[in-house]
Amino acid sequence: MKFSKKKGLIFLIALLIFFDVEPYFVWPITSNKHLGLILSMFTLLLIWLNKKKFTIIDVKLFSFFLLALLLMGILYGLNIWGIITIIILVVIPFGSPTFMIKAYHKFIDIYSIVLLGSIIVMLLVVLGASIPHYTILPLNKLKVYDYTAYPFLVIPNKVFNTFLIFKRFPGPFDEPGVVGTISLLILYIEKFNFKKWKNIVIFLSGILSFSLFFYIASFIFAAYYVFINKVKTIYRIVVIISVFTLIILSMENVAFSNYILARIQWDSESSSIIGDNRAQEDLKSYFNKIKGTSIYFWGLGLVDRDLMQSFDGSAGYRNAILRYGLVGCLLYILFFVSFAYQRLGLKRNFFLFLVLFLSTLYQRPGFLSIHYIFLFVSFIMINSKIENSIYRKTEQSEIIKYV
Repeated sequence: MKFSKKKGLIFLIALLIFFDVEPYFVWPITSNKHLGLILSMFTLLLIWLNKKKFTIIDVKLFSFFLLALLLMGILYGLNIWGIITIIILVVIPFGSPTFMIKAYHKFIDIYSIVLLGSIIVMLLVVLGASIPHYTILPLNKLKVYDYTAYPFLVIPNKVFNTFLIFKRFPGPFDEPGVVGTISLLILYIEKFNFKKWKNIVIFLSGILSFSLFFYIASFIFAAYYVFINKVKTIYRIVVIISVFTLIILSMENVAFSNYILARIQWDSESSSIIGDNRAQEDLKSYFNKIKGTSIYFWGLGLVDRDLMQSFDGSAGYRNAILRYGLVGCLLYILFFVSFAYQRLGLKRNFFLFLVLFLSTLYQRPGFLSIHYIFLFVSFIMINSKIENSIYRKTEQSEIIKYV
């Protein structure tokens, strides 16, 4: 394969994974189950064609993940074809390190450039500039409002009338939480390296999204950097002062007060912070009733799919347990813990991965989303000395090895 074709293939994979995050311009495709499925299968096929050479440990991990995905598909109540579309996700963690890491960097290029365009368009609209736009239907059919689509940016029309005091930044996606989560995952992989302009754009997008998850997880990383890493005292002082200064200044900001400060207050009645709103009351009530039952361990998919889908208005770990059962979820988690441990060992990056991995699944349980698995795997590969060294040695290579 010629060098130009290799670069084209890597770009194609990165673009397809970006499409899997579902920016508004692919909603007509992803809302069509058949077209969306073809897109996903093609993405996974390209990764499989660039898989790494398996070791004995890889074979064991591959088999375990395959069985976990198979069980999740069965518990979800899918037919044979649906199960196949799930178990093929097994290929993502076993792509060639060189291929996967290069695809990750290209994904960042695409993601940051699109978000930069989104931020610029948002500023122009806020300033009153006339930007071409049109109305589109929501991606999630449960939503009762439509969207105004600008180049690189969509705005839910439920807040359009108050757009001059723009509150939360969704970028090209259907909600700000997508920006907050994806941006946070990337910044953890990048270790918040602001020497790269792309990471500054990504960080700014997370700030503008007013995602509670983004703010809390960013604070955790700052604490990790200051108190666990070996850094000069002056850097620790600068970080601490910067965090407190930001908090004090932000308290005067209405959006920050409403979307962040007000949501981190403790609610004694629910024994959780106010901002933990990933589940509606009907789901919480039902979930408490089924704890310890067979449904809790094996999910609702084989019992009542209609009831399971009636809770789709919520999003959190409870939905995942109803779909795949506690057993299915734990097997999935056990695979990634084992995969990360085998690549990272019991070192700081392993525990940092666990924080990021488990907190992401808690608030946005995309267990079977290609882009989430891809980013989890990217974190592990980039922080693995062995796999990252393979990437470094072949970074200038003119061919992709097919094994």
